[in-house]
Amino acid sequence: MTPHLIGQDSTDIERLAGIIRDAEIMGPPPYCMEIPLWDLLGKAAGLPVFHLWGSVTNRVRAYCSTGELRSAQARAEDVGRLAAAGLTAVRLRFHTADPSDDVAVAEAVRAKVGDTVELMVDANQASADPGSGGHGVWDFRTALDVARDL
Repeated sequence: MTPHLIGQDSTDIERLAGIIRDAEIMGPPPYCMEIPLWDLLGKAAGLPVFHLWGSVTNRVRAYCSTGELRSAQARAEDVGRLAAAGLTAVRLRFHTADPSDDVAVAEAVRAKVGDTVELMVDANQASADPGSGGHGVWDFRTALDVARDL
């Protein structure tokens, strides 16, 4: 990826982020490379990055982000332990072949922790292995149905 970034305008983050995302076909996803671009822009502007993004707050809420496939019951137990440890938000990654299985995970987690934990879902159906076929991308109707189920 380096030859594609050297000599480029580091403030053109949107364009460079596309190059970074495309580079995942060459190996592990290099998403972390976008972070230093924002840091460079903040340094050039003499501002912390959160000011560049709107300065709504100087605090970021911590949350757990799940990624691996687990049964609904196992995920509910995971989130129950996190809630007991004080975590108040969890992002569930939806990526099973049948979206109703993903919804079942959210339902099991909600049943386990009630309203004590804010649930977020990431329905990007991303594949961790470029070239492995990945996961099917939802059409509008599927996304709408899942949103209504949630």
